[in-house]
Amino acid sequence: MSGRVLRRRQIVPGALETVFAFFESPRNLEAITPPWLRFEVVHASDETMRLGTEIEYRLRWQRMPMRWLSRLFAHARIVRAQLEAILDALREAIAARFAERRAEVAPLGAAPPAGSRAT
Repeated sequence: MSGRVLRRRQIVPGALETVFAFFESPRNLEAITPPWLRFEVVHASDETMRLGTEIEYRLRWQRMPMRWLSRLFAHARIVRAQLEAILDALREAIAARFAERRAEVAPLGAAPPAGSRAT
């Protein structure tokens, strides 16, 4: 079975934790959907959104009733935590590399290391 991917971005003013708390409930999808679609969550496999959550919807599009099933493949909190871990690792690697370079470079005016030839 081939599927299609729909990607949308929505900017919601508010504190991050408040916005996450709102969107964690599958039932709140009804609150943000235009009323003319008659959107209804028929069934949600979980009370809060998480990886693997399945949500069955019902709505009307131009008088035609439609149903579909969505499965959550990524969750913003998990993706954010993964990105933060990657960034932390990169920061540590960069800091370690610069520390090595600083150790190799003598400060201006310092005597050259023993055994090296000054030019």
